[in-house]
Amino acid sequence: MIASRHGFTLIELLLTLGVLAIGLISIFGLLPGISEFSRELRDQDRMQTFASAVFDSMAWSISTHEEGGTLSEEEQHRLPTLLGAQSFHVGEGERRWPDTDGVDELLPLFYYKVEVSTTSVSEVELRLQIRPESSPTFTEFTRTVYVQAQAW
Repeated sequence: MIASRHGFTLIELLLTLGVLAIGLISIFGLLPGISEFSRELRDQDRMQTFASAVFDSMAWSISTHEEGGTLSEEEQHRLPTLLGAQSFHVGEGERRWPDTDGVDELLPLFYYKVEVSTTSVSEVELRLQIRPESSPTFTEFTRTVYVQAQAW
C-alpha cells in the first residue's frame, strides 16, 4: 500500500513566499505616491473652497459698494471706486491664510494674492493666486463679477 503525503514541499513554500514578497514590495513602493497624490487633492479642494469664499466676499463687497451700502473703513481702503479701467492689488505681496500673527511655530495653510481689474463700470475681474504652504507654485483662480445697475 502506498501512503499518501499531505502538505507542501519546500520548493512550493519558497515560490509562494517569493511571489508574496514581490507583491508586498510593489505595494509598499506605491504608498509614497499615494500619500503625495492624496495631499495634492486635499490642497486642491481646500484652495477651491478658499477661492470661492474670497470671490463671494469680494463680490458682496463690490455689490454693496455699488448699491450705496455701508462699507467698513477697511473695505473702503481695500476697494477704491470701481469706475473706469483700473487694476489694483488687495494687500501688499503674499498674504497668509490663516494669519498666524507672527507666531513662527504656526504654519499657514496658504499664501495668496488678490488682484482686482475693471474694464468698464459694469464688469469687475477678480484674480486670486493661491499656493499651499508645501508648494512653490501658485494656482490661479479668476471670476468676473457683473455689477447690476439699479434704476432707483
